Amino acid sequence: MTGISEFESRYEINIIRRTSYLRGISMSLYLCISRITIFSVMVSLVLLGEPLTSNKVFMYAAYLNVISFLVTNLFVRAITEAAETLVSVRRLKDFLLQEELDDTRRLTHTTTERTFNPYPVILKSVTARWKANSTGSTLQDINLRAKQGKLIAIIGPVGSGKSSLLQVLLGELTVSEGTCAVEGSLSYACQEPWVFGSTIRQNIVFGSTFNKRRYDEVVRVCALRRDLEGFPQGDLTQVGERGSSLSGGQKARINLARYSKTEE
Repeated sequence: MTGISEFESRYEINIIRRTSYLRGISMSLYLCISRITIFSVMVSLVLLGEPLTSNKVFMYAAYLNVISFLVTNLFVRAITEAAETLVSVRRLKDFLLQEELDDTRRLTHTTTERTFNPYPVILKSVTARWKANSTGSTLQDINLRAKQGKLIAIIGPVGSGKSSLLQVLLGELTVSEGTCAVEGSLSYACQEPWVFGSTIRQNIVFGSTFNKRRYDEVVRVCALRRDLEGFPQGDLTQVGERGSSLSGGQKARINLARYSKTEE
């Protein structure tokens, strides 16, 4: 499998290298080919005994400038972009043709008549791996009982499997042995905050029903009140594409508020 991946990488690098060479040659030719072409045409006309006038010279120069732009710029650009698109299409094809992963979690959706469960998240002897045919396990014999209403922190050194454990709870990492039971719904605030181009309120509510009391409580808990007071239009301020008008801390707080907004 590693050999195939290395071959694919070399293939893609070769395409990108060739398109880069072609782009460099194109830019070099574009700077000089129009002048060389005009000079060659004028010399040819003189040698053929064609009388030159200012009207003919300007007309030929205009035509040749247009042709040289099409040949040395647009045509080469089309070739390079087509080659780069081919690389992207191959990657998308490989991704879309992968086998569908079955959700190995046991999910219990909440209802209006739910019974109290002190442990909504339970992992019993969970062993998980990213690939079914992998010899090693990403997680081995994990047991966890998350008590309702308690704050739980997962700590450990780099590479110990903290993120992988979260991926198991989200259903992204396949459980090969054991059971993973999750009651209700999950909200996941990733490390890299995601903010879309809209108002701050819409980023927090994110399509759910707007509850003023719940919304104000979330804003207070996530320490967003001072940020909102600093914006000219409060939570109706447009944040721009990917939150371009926000600082890193503001993005993180809005991202956290979005998932805290989930109705209890």
